[in-house]
Amino acid sequence: MRKLLIILIMVPLMFSCKDKQTQNPQTEEMEIEEREPATDTSSSEGDGDLIEESATEKDGVLTEETGEEPEITSSTRDRALEGRYIRMDPPEPPDGCNCYCAEISFSTPTELCVAPNDIYISVRFSKEGSEKANVYFVEMLRSANKENEIPWGDLDKNTPIATASLQPDGSVKLDWLGFAIDGELAVDYAIYGKKSLEGIYKRR
Repeated sequence: MRKLLIILIMVPLMFSCKDKQTQNPQTEEMEIEEREPATDTSSSEGDGDLIEESATEKDGVLTEETGEEPEITSSTRDRALEGRYIRMDPPEPPDGCNCYCAEISFSTPTELCVAPNDIYISVRFSKEGSEKANVYFVEMLRSANKENEIPWGDLDKNTPIATASLQPDGSVKLDWLGFAIDGELAVDYAIYGKKSLEGIYKRR
């Protein structure tokens, strides 16, 4: 009777052990995954995401992403100096733009009136920093009375005859220096241009 009882107890135990051995491996893997704690998935993200994360996090504190600052150059201020101007304090009422206007250009020569209704010359402007330009004589364009009195061919073309300076209010101050010969001020012709050109100009 005891043997029969032992056999009846052992048989179910044997079958239960066999069931555990033949259990689906996938079920075991799922059970293992369920027992594992959730891990940080940031390490599995693409390189681009890691770079972006490191760029926006510093010392554990997230920082706001900002776009690149535009490169600041002097070209904007240079263009601010270029343009057409009219003198604000002419010695006499202007006749349109005759003799009391100036055009500043760094790409092409422009015309200046040295003596009202008499002498007109071509000049070029050269940048001297972002707020100033030197003015150089290029050639005589036309003259009613002084064509043969001034030695135009002897005048320096590489010595400034005037300067133009940008003012805080956007106006331009033109200072007349005078014509030069061999690097020296041509005293006999220094007065030409001073009365008609020197002054403050506003943009037209």
